[in-house]
Amino acid sequence: MTHQPGSSKEEVASGLFGPYLLNEYEINHNLVGGEIGVYAVGFTGKDGVFYIDRVGRSEKTLAETLKKFEGIYKEFKFMFYATEKASFEKECDLFHLFKPRDNIAHPKGPKGTRLKCPTCGL
Repeated sequence: MTHQPGSSKEEVASGLFGPYLLNEYEINHNLVGGEIGVYAVGFTGKDGVFYIDRVGRSEKTLAETLKKFEGIYKEFKFMFYATEKASFEKECDLFHLFKPRDNIAHPKGPKGTRLKCPTCGL
């Protein structure tokens, strides 16, 4: 697969595990022992670099969230977090760092909280 215009080249480390193929087997095999987490979906180019098309988080079940992207994106990276706050802050960090083409809006804080982005204050 070649670089797609608008994809964000992972020039700096995201700090996420992966990439793994985005399919049910890989999700079930690799996402063990956690629920709350952050993900990046995209593809690995011929240059061996992971290109990020979207970042996000799950406040409930990261595996179920990622399964919704099967057939849309080729690969994923992820990291579990102990709290919604930590997950939100990492999502914001990735959003600002990589500016993924498929993220239309800035991430929102977890429901029922007043958390603000540590980078821009939104």
